[in-house]
Amino acid sequence: MVSHDTDLRRIANDPRRITHITLAQLREIDARAWFNPSLAGERIPKLDEAVVAAQGGAMESSKAANEASPGASCVNSTSAGQSPTLR
Repeated sequence: MVSHDTDLRRIANDPRRITHITLAQLREIDARAWFNPSLAGERIPKLDEAVVAAQGGAMESSKAANEASPGASCVNSTSAGQSPTLR
């Protein structure tokens, strides 16, 4: 999943931690309906979905940022119930 939050409070008004629920449960969450009914049906993207959606300018910005900061860390996803690790 793609998220910079550790829990679902901000995107789904849900207190659960992302690492404590399954992928199937995450896929069922309506990420913005609680905030604005016109946004109902928006789901939290998986990484491959986010990459496809971001192809073009956003991907170029990400590549440029990565090249500018080659020592930056990224989060390594883990199974539900485990803490993510930095690498």
